[in-house]
Amino acid sequence: MPPTGTSPSAERPPVEAVRAVLAAKDRVTQSKLVAELAKEFHLSRDVLGVFNRLAAAPGGHRLALLFVERMPAPIPSGLLLLAAPLLQARDVGPHLRVAVAGRLIGTLPDRPESIGPIVRALTAGLGKTRTLERLIQLQSRVEKSETLDRIVAEADRSTRLRCPKCTARLSRAALIRHLWNKHRLVYERGGAREPGPIVEQAVAAYGESRETDSLDRVYAVTEQMYEGVEPKQIHQAILTRLGTAAADPASLAKAAGEDSCGLCPTCYVALPPGIPRAPAPLVLASGRLVGEGYAVEAIKRKIVIAFPDGSVDRLPDPNDRSNSREFAAKVGAGLAGGALLLAAALPTKPLLPTVGVSLTAIGAYAGLLFRERRVPKPDVRALAAAWTELVPGIGRSPRAIRFLSRLCRSSYGLGEPDTRSKPLWELVEHAAVLAEKGVAQTQLFAAARLLQANDSSRIGKEWMNQLLDVFEPFLRGEVAPAYAETVAEILLEGDHLTERDAARLRILLPAAAYDAGLTSAGLAHLGNWCPNFGRLLAGNADWLDLLQELWRLRNTRPWENAIGPAQSVFDLTRKGGAKTLLAYPDTLLVAEVAELGDVLIGRRGVTVGDSTVADPDAPVRIEAGKKGNAILVFGPHRIAVEDKLTERSVRLLRSWMKFRAERLMPAAGRSAGAAMPDRIRQMLDPAIATCPMCSTRAFIRVGEVGQAM
Repeated sequence: MPPTGTSPSAERPPVEAVRAVLAAKDRVTQSKLVAELAKEFHLSRDVLGVFNRLAAAPGGHRLALLFVERMPAPIPSGLLLLAAPLLQARDVGPHLRVAVAGRLIGTLPDRPESIGPIVRALTAGLGKTRTLERLIQLQSRVEKSETLDRIVAEADRSTRLRCPKCTARLSRAALIRHLWNKHRLVYERGGAREPGPIVEQAVAAYGESRETDSLDRVYAVTEQMYEGVEPKQIHQAILTRLGTAAADPASLAKAAGEDSCGLCPTCYVALPPGIPRAPAPLVLASGRLVGEGYAVEAIKRKIVIAFPDGSVDRLPDPNDRSNSREFAAKVGAGLAGGALLLAAALPTKPLLPTVGVSLTAIGAYAGLLFRERRVPKPDVRALAAAWTELVPGIGRSPRAIRFLSRLCRSSYGLGEPDTRSKPLWELVEHAAVLAEKGVAQTQLFAAARLLQANDSSRIGKEWMNQLLDVFEPFLRGEVAPAYAETVAEILLEGDHLTERDAARLRILLPAAAYDAGLTSAGLAHLGNWCPNFGRLLAGNADWLDLLQELWRLRNTRPWENAIGPAQSVFDLTRKGGAKTLLAYPDTLLVAEVAELGDVLIGRRGVTVGDSTVADPDAPVRIEAGKKGNAILVFGPHRIAVEDKLTERSVRLLRSWMKFRAERLMPAAGRSAGAAMPDRIRQMLDPAIATCPMCSTRAFIRVGEVGQAM
């Protein structure tokens, strides 16, 4: 008997229809033909025959189940009985078997005796964990089935799943929460996955389909995986998969720059820079110091301190001498009055005592007025109060850390170093410990350490040595790049680094780096990634190569045996030498030739007076001048020499030209194209950002597309 409600036989015989499906060259075409076959034989009396012929063919279990899965509703009752056993077929993917089981359960009555055989066939041979996952997948395919819901709930109660990252064993729902809250992993299809690839798959799916449903899934999945992510970030991530125009990164970078961010080089998500700008100085004017919710004000003989929570402290100002003039007037008037009383009381010759007391009154008045002239200005009093009254108890909250960094910047060159020496020393010690916790703490350490060095120079210590000590932790790799960038930014933006200091620092800072084990190639990379630090170096890779070569020869000093005495630019700079460096910044060696004075050997050439020659084969000779003096022919230059010029001086010049060309200059360009040393990568690592959208590690600068590392 044919199934109830069937129509007369289809036009094509079942054998011919099945043969057409089996002859398909690929699975995509085969699936389309099976879908057409299901529609054609849906109401035919030959529907069971088609199913059996498909099941009997090679790979037929998949084709038979696909035939049922593509069958329009309602599915003929005969197919329900034939399809159920095939749900156990292991040569068919679980996705198709779950889909067919869902179709069958949606057709059968919602009773245990009807649903049970389907569930048992689908989960045959599976363990508890995989059975639960298979049932969850099946449940998502069925619109409503109370029987199936009870079966799933019972399986969930009786199954404990083991966390793949720790020893916890939990129910499925508890495990999902546990994986996300503790391990930031997503539970999917019985396993734990990183959220990034899931988002990537959703974005890639939309890039292929361009369907609105796929786009909605991207936003839904991303917002679920990354709490607080902004729609703009999701939009940027999608843009990169769709092939953005050349102008898109520039416009996105400009928009990110307005928010003090840069862009991920892979997905163009806005990311904060690895090295933000140093906090600006506090506002200091008319005895009032303000910033970050704090305010310190010197008012008459009081110090008023306001806190972010609205509380206010009023303290006596130990530095106040605002009433010195009034006090001097009272003392002087008292002494003058005493002189008059003394004159009236003495019967004879009151002149000398009276004059003596009067002069004492005048001296007291003048002395107290002179004391008034030394009264600190209100701005200095406010700074001193901030250090002595506020800093010791301010704590280390994010707001307090930023306030302290800005206070350090406001204090450079102002106030009395002795007044803040103890709280500043304690701040430096605490900041050194906190520097590992974040960029803000690192910037505080940098600002406090630089202020300490500046105060030391104001009480007589050598400023350049103090400054090199400040950079030492960075050169040893003990602090993040934000430390060096903060120090450099403060120096470059303030007036604490004169031209003479900058000229000396560009020599001594590379020397300190070489002492710490860095190379010229490493310094060049640091200068590229840390632009403010690079401005202090003030030289390209060739210059750093030359300095390193000279540093390498600092102990052997081969020129002394080959030519004669000369001091290296490192020795010259330690002794001062700023005038020479400002006039000839490329100087490497300074040799003294008796008749010619200082001869400079530098990157551009050998310099005598103001004449420089780079060619080692250039002519060097002595000619007689018209006035009987000597003329030094130095390459294209003719230099008049008042003193007698000997051939020895000429030989020395030729030797220095040859030494420069053969021993020093080959070092220039030695590090060109060199890969970033591993040590520099380690030093830069704290400044590298990891994109939350695509996991790209990149160095981010404000308003720019980051550079992948």
